[in-house]
Amino acid sequence: MALKVNVNKRKVIAGENEGKEFFFGNVVTDGTMDFNELCATISASCTLTQADVIGVLEALRQVYRSHLLDGDTVHLGDVGTVRLTASSRGGWT
Repeated sequence: MALKVNVNKRKVIAGENEGKEFFFGNVVTDGTMDFNELCATISASCTLTQADVIGVLEALRQVYRSHLLDGDTVHLGDVGTVRLTASSRGGWT
């Protein structure tokens, strides 16, 4: 299974490289998997029932949500890292 990437050329619109063209890569998604399909797939590859998997993932969601709201970063091993981010535009007032 290979990661699909589109490469696009864009002009930089601000900063020291303003007006220069750079290449940017964007990951292309190929489909989706819903929660129940994910749970069924996990269940088929281990000794947990689909209901057990749903319970574990729901508990995981509750725990990492609580920690994220406390400002923590949650490390999920090889799965990845989850953290809250935010951005905004600057304003005069």
